[in-house]
Amino acid sequence: MSNLARSAAVAILAALVPSIAAAVAPISAPQQVATGELQRYIYAPSYPNWCMAAGEAARKMRVKPTTDPNTMHAIMNANVLQCANTPYARQHATLWNTAIFAASAAALIAARHEPPSQAFQDATHAKNWSATIAGFTRADAGASGLNSGTPSMYRTNAGRINSDAIALLAAIQAATASPAP
Repeated sequence: MSNLARSAAVAILAALVPSIAAAVAPISAPQQVATGELQRYIYAPSYPNWCMAAGEAARKMRVKPTTDPNTMHAIMNANVLQCANTPYARQHATLWNTAIFAASAAALIAARHEPPSQAFQDATHAKNWSATIAGFTRADAGASGLNSGTPSMYRTNAGRINSDAIALLAAIQAATASPAP
């Protein structure tokens, strides 16, 4: 390869690197809820035996808080699929709220630390799940159990998570929008 051809190849590669880096770098947006606070929303609750995977994920987060997207995906799975979607949790509003709230926090943490394509999906989860909690109105019959009194706290903080997810979605869309020809 001649020096001219090599120089041309290097120039083309150099021009592509910023766009490649933009496709894999996380996108940020102004956020109201700090990462530490989101992590606390995941590890603070106690879960009954019916939600063993969510309880195990919470215990692991207490010992070693992380922002790793793979860990956050496991937490979302544990809280939504293996806890909130169970017949037991559907009959216990506080437990259902706890699981969905923790999943929305995990989704927002994951979205903050992923490339745009995956971040968009996780920010959408955070937005949808937090909106569900923010709009929750069913009273918990027998609020003496697990995390009693938490649904109103969850509604307030779910609104903040929802705002952050919406801002992050807007930033992702703006960053990935193709310029007009």
